[in-house]
This record gives sequence, structure tokens and C-alpha cells, in this order.
Amino acid sequence: MEIQLKLLLAGVLLVLSSVSNATIITHGDLVTDDTTKVITQVSTGRQYTRFDTFDLSYAQTIEALEPSESYFGWNIATSAVADDFINAALGSDSSLCDGQVAYFSFCGQIVGWSDGDFGESYLSDSDYFAYLTSAGALTGTNIISLFEITSNGVVYDYENWSTDVSLDVYSSGRNGRPINLLLYKDFDATDPTAVTEPTSLVILSLSIFGLVAARARKKA
Repeated sequence: MEIQLKLLLAGVLLVLSSVSNATIITHGDLVTDDTTKVITQVSTGRQYTRFDTFDLSYAQTIEALEPSESYFGWNIATSAVADDFINAALGSDSSLCDGQVAYFSFCGQIVGWSDGDFGESYLSDSDYFAYLTSAGALTGTNIISLFEITSNGVVYDYENWSTDVSLDVYSSGRNGRPINLLLYKDFDATDPTAVTEPTSLVILSLSIFGLVAARARKKA
């Protein structure tokens, strides 16, 4: 029993050590860290890709969602999902950019934001992500829209921005920083590939540590 407790304690310390090396970043209801490729919405478990997770063209992104491909089970964010993402980052249930808005609309400001918090994208002083203007509209004019987050956290919505062809120009990156489509996946407890959010690892580890300590006291 003593050996088992020692092994369990060693595992806890290993997990805590790995998490301690990660920089955890939280804005509103969203949390990420610099060792994973996802942003997690704490209240729902929904996961989003960080802005610098991949560098794919529009067609390559569509292909990556197919069965057996790298992002099977993920979806391209629509206007409604992108709005939810921004609202979560703002720590609000709604913002000035909910629904269809005018091009280059001010949405609000993310408190405590630093450039690159959710991944470097396009410009060195602003981060961008793309989304589908309308659900199910994969081809046509102005099917792509953008959100911009400036270096001081001000958010702008470029509704009905342009075409997939224009997005491909920016997906090739500027100084190695592309503009990517935002992907999302709703939490599924049965999915073995689900990524555990960093702070959850800390809570789990501390719980196990408490169990180890309790067992040790009982034995004494």
C-alpha cells in the first residue's frame, strides 16, 4: 500500500510540474495556455482552435474536417458561434456585435488583453480570426467575415468581409502569421481525444493529493 501511495503521489507531482510550466491565460469565460492548441470555454466545455493552430487554405480547412482527417469532429465557426466566442472573451452574455452588424463595427474591449494571448495572427499589433458569414454558405460572395482584436483588446467585427479566395491570400501568412478560420467543437465526455483544460488538471491533481494525504493519515 505504501508503494502504491508513493507512486500515486509521484504521478500527482508530475502533473503539477507539467502544468506549472504552462502559462495559463484567461479572458472572461475563455482559458488557454501556451502549450496547447485550444481555447476552452469554461462554462460549457466548448473548445476553439487558437488563432495560430494551423496554416491552411480554405479548401484545406474544409478537407481537414472530413472523417479520418486531422480536424474531424470540429466545425467552422458561423456568425453566431463567433459572436459567442467574443462574448465569452468579453465576459458578457451579449455585445454590440451580436447578429448581423455593419462592416467594421466596434464590439467592446477585452480587459487585460495582450497581443497574441490566443495565438499570433497576421499583424504584430492585432490578432484576427475568420468565420462563415452564414451557416451552410460555403461558396459565394462575402461568405467570410473577420473579427479583429487589437493589441489593447478592442474588438471589431468585419461582417461580410470577402470571399474564400481573399482569405487564402491571408492564410499564407504575413511574417509567418496567417489568418485562420476559427474552428470549434462542443464538449463530449465520451470523446477520448477531448483535451483537458489546464486548470482542470490542477484541480484533479490537488484532489488526488488530498486523497493520498488522507490515506496516509488513516494508516498512521
